[in-house]
Amino acid sequence: MTSSRWGESSLAYRNESTVLTPQHLHNQRLLLLCGGLARAAAPGCRSGEINRHRAVAIGPRGVRAEFEQFGGGRRATAAYGPMERRDAPFTDGIRIRAACNEQRNRLRLRRRIPRRRARTARRGGVQRLIAETIAGADIGAGIEQRLHKSRAITGRRYMQCRVAPVDLHPNSRVKEFFVRAQRGQRECTGKIARGDNRDKRAERGVTHYRNTTLEDSSRMAESPITPRAKDFATWYQDVVLQGDMAEPAEIVKGCMVIKPNGYAVWEVLQRELDQRFKATGHQNVYLPLLIPESFLKKEAEHVEGFAPELAVVTIAGGKKLEEPYVIRPTSETIVGHFLSKWIQSYRDLPMLINQWANVLRWELRTRMFLRTTEFLWQEGHTAHSSHEEALEEVVRMLHVYGDVAENVMAMPVIRGVKSRAEKFAGALRSYSIEAMMQNGLALQAGTSHDLGQNFGKAFDVQFQSKEGKLEYVWQTSWGVSTRLIGGLIMTHSDDKGLVLPPKVAPRKGVIVPIYRKEEERGPVMEAAEKLALSIGAHVDRRDGQTPGAKFFHWERQGVPVVIEIGPRDLAAGNVVLKRRDTGTKEVIPQDTLVAKFNETLEVMQTDLFAKAKQRLADNTVTANSLEEVRAILDDVTAEKGGGKFVMAHLKDDPANDAKLKEFRATVRNIPLEDHYDGPGKCILTGETVPQRVVIAKSY
Repeated sequence: MTSSRWGESSLAYRNESTVLTPQHLHNQRLLLLCGGLARAAAPGCRSGEINRHRAVAIGPRGVRAEFEQFGGGRRATAAYGPMERRDAPFTDGIRIRAACNEQRNRLRLRRRIPRRRARTARRGGVQRLIAETIAGADIGAGIEQRLHKSRAITGRRYMQCRVAPVDLHPNSRVKEFFVRAQRGQRECTGKIARGDNRDKRAERGVTHYRNTTLEDSSRMAESPITPRAKDFATWYQDVVLQGDMAEPAEIVKGCMVIKPNGYAVWEVLQRELDQRFKATGHQNVYLPLLIPESFLKKEAEHVEGFAPELAVVTIAGGKKLEEPYVIRPTSETIVGHFLSKWIQSYRDLPMLINQWANVLRWELRTRMFLRTTEFLWQEGHTAHSSHEEALEEVVRMLHVYGDVAENVMAMPVIRGVKSRAEKFAGALRSYSIEAMMQNGLALQAGTSHDLGQNFGKAFDVQFQSKEGKLEYVWQTSWGVSTRLIGGLIMTHSDDKGLVLPPKVAPRKGVIVPIYRKEEERGPVMEAAEKLALSIGAHVDRRDGQTPGAKFFHWERQGVPVVIEIGPRDLAAGNVVLKRRDTGTKEVIPQDTLVAKFNETLEVMQTDLFAKAKQRLADNTVTANSLEEVRAILDDVTAEKGGGKFVMAHLKDDPANDAKLKEFRATVRNIPLEDHYDGPGKCILTGETVPQRVVIAKSY
């Protein structure tokens, strides 16, 4: 008999053969597992034993748990006290009952593992059991170390075990369970994958998880996030869900629920934009959600462009309305109505207002953040006395959007004029910022529109000029939406999950305290709190979570920097700092943490922008014929990627845009700054045009 030290108690382990034969493997695996569960059932047990036929753990006050195997059947017994005893004999499967005194005095854990499943499925059952067992997950780490050591189940085979499909419904409670189970599997197999000092860690059993380091989390088994190279569209959905950014609303067609992490990112973008709006003289207002249907009909091109997307209210208060209301798709019409009341003289101009609101556009095909029936946005509306002044406003706000995209979101964009075929319905000209996603598709990240006098004439918005004449105002409108968050995700995230640039991250740093014994908790937590206060970081104080699970959680949440501190770090006066984007970690002195933390955030912000800018440059090509453009873009899809920004000379004519749409490409914009070869022959008409335009497939 050889004894092993497990936490504060001892469990004797007896094996009758030094080399396990294949026929022993299954029994040995079950006995080791149940020995761990027996230990979990009796926290602080004074004695216990595991052999080929029986596993027993005896705790204080008569708490006892045991497992025995006989013939073709098995019996699991858990006794919660000296007067209470429960038996569960059966032959077709195993039903394990255990009592765990970690968070409560009595917590019951039950899982069924059928005997006659295929071997892989049976291993999946074991993993689910371990993942669901609060103390069992800790015990399981030590158990699986033993399994790995004895080669009962190799680490490779365990890591290949797939607990469950990951494409179940995102709101399904079943999927939640499987995600937790996979997390437990990754924690255990990640610990198995460690090389040095593995056996010593295995003997610690229940306290093993407290010694997990940042290195463990990086070695966890395969992620449930679909790789970008396999299916970019599915990868995007996985990152949004796993990053706790949003989820489909289900009960409302095409809508989403923006979760706390996603909404916190939107709040950061709101603050950055709102500061810039107010710095340029704009004021916030709020206008009605419901717009009289007749308002939209006053501007013919406008209503024609939005007609397929409108949602109309015809009944209210149990009665049919005399005039239906349209739920706000955009606010140009109702703004025109109120401007006609507010503006009388040139002294009232310019009028600069902005609205933070939600809008509704009935979409047939939706993607979270990118295209949903309801979304959040801001829409600016201004009125001016001259067209020149209005154009200055249009370009000014386009550059505001470009500044936030590049300097806050680290997302490079091309600023330019939309083609006539792609302009906003009712505008003279539209301008946009276009960003390239990792799959090469374009994303229109913001727009600014020169509305001319179209809406002024439709709603009779006139002012008396300095000369005493009545003139119509010149209007602009401009907006960005929660689509920016989709662009942020597709620009920076990786196969491990969400990556957020520091300037837009709600939490820029998280400190994960690590301690093995209760007496270590106080000093470690005290140090963590002080460090967090000095750098404005969050301390992960959650109980019942392994450090590996905590690192995994914050990695998926996209936190730029995670800091680890444990008893050894405390003694040495160090901390371990890890960057989310590169995965690199660094041991640094605690007294340099403030400077190093700020420096790391700045470097990370710069590196993310440089990486995205290089991607844009590498995937921008030129073409001098329609055949070249088609050859480059024809096979590009959102799922498999391969997209490019193709720079070609093309005349701004809706007929030419229609030719591109034959292979689902569009003119994204005509850049404000030409970085290519200037004028050239149109690839369709042969006419001379001033410069190349950006052609791409897009979201």
